[in-house]
Amino acid sequence: MTSQPSSSRTLVEQLLGQYLLIAGEIDMFITVSKASYTLTTLSTTWVEKSLADKLKWYVNNLDKNVKEHQELIDIHNIFDRDHRPFRNVLAHSGLSFNVNEDRFEVMSADGSAESISTDELKQKVADLDSLNKKFNSAIAKSLSIYHKAANK
Repeated sequence: MTSQPSSSRTLVEQLLGQYLLIAGEIDMFITVSKASYTLTTLSTTWVEKSLADKLKWYVNNLDKNVKEHQELIDIHNIFDRDHRPFRNVLAHSGLSFNVNEDRFEVMSADGSAESISTDELKQKVADLDSLNKKFNSAIAKSLSIYHKAANK
């Protein structure tokens, strides 16, 4: 006899999917937007770099004295600090659902576990979605300023 997933488990699965999709979209834009700054084709070497290394490239290559560049760097730093670690844990961990509570356990390879409530996960998804919107706006502004400065 198999049991059907609880509605809270289904919600957690949907929220985890949303979180990973949004994080993946941010990762993709971080990866491909470098070509817009350098006006070069993306290399396999760049694409295969870790997200942490890609984020470092932006911090090291954008002018922090330009407001639009600093805004993008700040958003990258928020993503790196608040979301990249959780994304990595989800990508490299096991999940255990507590059917009696609105919680799930993220079990890491090192044996540690973190208990997360459905409400916490909803907030993480909302925060990441908001950051994604800010990122999309900031990268457009940053690129505009970058190319204006390059064409002077």
